[in-house]
Amino acid sequence: MHKAISNTTAILVFAASSHEEGKRKTIPQSQLLFKKLNQHTLTTVKKTKLPYYHFNETHQEGDNFGERFSNALKAIFDLGYEHVISLGNDTPHLTVSHIHTAMQCLENQKFVLGPSLDGGFYLMGIHKSLFNLKKFKQFAWQTDTLAKDISHWISGFEIEEVKLQQLSDLDHYQDVIRILRSSIYLPKHILKLLLNLSTLMQQVYKNIEAVVINYFSNTLFNKGSPYHYSF
Repeated sequence: MHKAISNTTAILVFAASSHEEGKRKTIPQSQLLFKKLNQHTLTTVKKTKLPYYHFNETHQEGDNFGERFSNALKAIFDLGYEHVISLGNDTPHLTVSHIHTAMQCLENQKFVLGPSLDGGFYLMGIHKSLFNLKKFKQFAWQTDTLAKDISHWISGFEIEEVKLQQLSDLDHYQDVIRILRSSIYLPKHILKLLLNLSTLMQQVYKNIEAVVINYFSNTLFNKGSPYHYSF
């Protein structure tokens, strides 16, 4: 997991294993999907030539997401790095260019945020002088106001915030459809997997629809003999 320090900037890949993601996500075949997404993320990270550290559930410490993420950031800064670029594993549109842009911004004394459509972020680039363990643990993690809360906090410092392209992450089946409908390039193996998931879910919904229609047709609307009332 640990890489020798060869740069002032390191990447933190904060991502659970595919087995763990399979238990958390409400997407069909989540374990297979996140196995591919983990591979995609790490392949993308390696292409940057930056030192990186992958913190899955076996390396994370804390009682909740905020504590685990904040402690992971601290662990990287404690190794002596000046900047950390944090990433998840649920953004299939992530590219080397996103990471390189973040690195360049950090080297120019800027704060970087890659916002996601759900109100969180898929990338954050931060200098160690801005990192405050107590403050980070207090943010409303995994909410739709997280990115706004962080941007508001950053506005209190004399530092420019750079926002990268807004992207969609993968938490629910609706995210699969949203990503497929976007015009942003996807790696072929990820695109194929998402298309297969979409086809699978369409068939599931058709089966559910057929069951519901059958229920209403044969149960609710089959009233039997009419009632006779006496007045």
